[in-house]
Order: sequence, then structure tokens, then C-alpha cells
Amino acid sequence: MDRMQFIDELIKLDFSQYKTKSKQWYGAYVLYNGKQVMCVLHRKNGVDIQVKTGNLDDCLELTEHGLLSISIDGLTRNFFNNSNCSLFDSVIYSAKCFKNRIYDHNKIKPIGNSFFNDSTYVKQQRKNKARQLKRQNDIKELKDKLDIAYSLLGYYPQDILDGLEELENQSDIDDRAYEKIEVIGEYSGDMLYGYHCR
Repeated sequence: MDRMQFIDELIKLDFSQYKTKSKQWYGAYVLYNGKQVMCVLHRKNGVDIQVKTGNLDDCLELTEHGLLSISIDGLTRNFFNNSNCSLFDSVIYSAKCFKNRIYDHNKIKPIGNSFFNDSTYVKQQRKNKARQLKRQNDIKELKDKLDIAYSLLGYYPQDILDGLEELENQSDIDDRAYEKIEVIGEYSGDMLYGYHCR
């Protein structure tokens, strides 16, 4: 199930779409089952679920511009990263249970975890920073050698120029790769795993 299919399924279950005051969510999808209100909040790295007991008017906090204001009460944050199933499928399953009044939010455990708290990510981040620092020091050292060589010879030796260019090119590549690490796993929820989290 991809993002668009996920949203379509929520709409088919009679969820109403709202824009949120906070920009961390792409959108909010709200359903009242006669006793409680479920709010499904779709964001870049996951899908959050909030359930409140009461009627629709009491549970929804809207700004004067009609934007939905979200509090942390009853909010369960779910992440694509390290989820052992399709998060979209799992949320749809929960939404169906909620609509049929067989959903117990207190028994629901969060799915996945923040990519930035993942131990593998943290270790890789430290390694990359160490490599970047070493490369920066190597580049500075070569530039110092170039300055010394030019003052003695009156020209820049080609072998040092080549080495400096190689280091600077590698540094650019590593910087771009390092930035891309942060988006790995964002779209893992779009993959099909063949079963639901329950």
C-alpha cells in the first residue's frame, strides 16, 4: 500500500480530512465512532494516531482559520523505520477496528522508532563525522604543502595538486552521501510486507 492508497482507504472508511496547524504533518484524518474520535496524522517519517473520548466538537481543537491543533494527549507516534510490517496497512486495520468499536487504544504499542535514535544510524553518523574531520585535516595539510612548495619552487607540484583534487572530490561525494542517510527508511512504509501489525 502506498501513500495515496492509504489516504483513499481512510476516506472510504468515512474519515474527514483536515489541515493541521503544525507543519510536521501532511494532513489529519478524523473519524467519530459515536463514543470516541480517532485522528490519523500522516507525516514524513510515519503515521501518528490520536484517540479521544467524547463528541466531535469537544475533541477537535480548530483555529479561527479551520486548522486542526494537535495536543499530545492520547497521541501514539509510529515510524516507518524499524517497523516489522507495513505501517499503512496496520493503521488501516486499526481504523477499521475503531469504526466498528472494537479498538482499544490503551493496548496499542507504538510501531517502529525514530530513524535519528536508531543505533545503526548513530554509529554511521559518528563514522562519517570522523571521516569528514580527517579529510578536512588532510586537505588543510596538502594546502600547506602547496604553499611551501610554491614559495620554494615558484610553481605548484602536479602530484600535490592531483592529491588535493582527489581529496576535495571525495569530500563532496561523502558530504552528499551523509546528507542522504537522513532520508533512508522514510519510504519503507510504502513497501508491502504481506501481513499486518496486530
